[in-house]
Amino acid sequence: MLLENVIRAAVLLEELPHRFCVFAGPFIPQEVYEILKRVARQAGNVEVEKYSPNFIQLLKRADLSISMGGYNTIMNLLATGVRSLVYPYTANNDQEQYIRAKKLESLGVVELLHPEMLHPDLLASKIAGMLAKTPARLAFDMNGAANTAQILRSTLSARLDRLTGVRR
Repeated sequence: MLLENVIRAAVLLEELPHRFCVFAGPFIPQEVYEILKRVARQAGNVEVEKYSPNFIQLLKRADLSISMGGYNTIMNLLATGVRSLVYPYTANNDQEQYIRAKKLESLGVVELLHPEMLHPDLLASKIAGMLAKTPARLAFDMNGAANTAQILRSTLSARLDRLTGVRR
């Protein structure tokens, strides 16, 4: 639903000097992928692929990302600082993506898309509005693994010092 409406909105935005690269995901059912490709052929400014091994490089050059806001995508958005519209997955009462996206929206990093916005006219207007905005420039510490390792080393060292009475 999201991808098809983005493609239909792209048709309405053909006068913008932009190209839409739509990545459907490697596990998309083939019949759904074919529908997206068929809809995209109606637009002169849309390419549909399942996946790109160069996704992060493409995202760095992008003016806007529109996604469902899965964990890996959100990390990529934070790393690149690209303007972002996020339509979180909430089926089966799954709130993980919504909670993460809502928090990032409160920080000015992303803007949420709600189901009622998934109409091509409304989405085209939202996309044009996002492209007119200056991207948020927040600094995020993306060294979680290294920082966690340092915290663990420090904690372990302090505990060993207490147990042995030796200062390191």
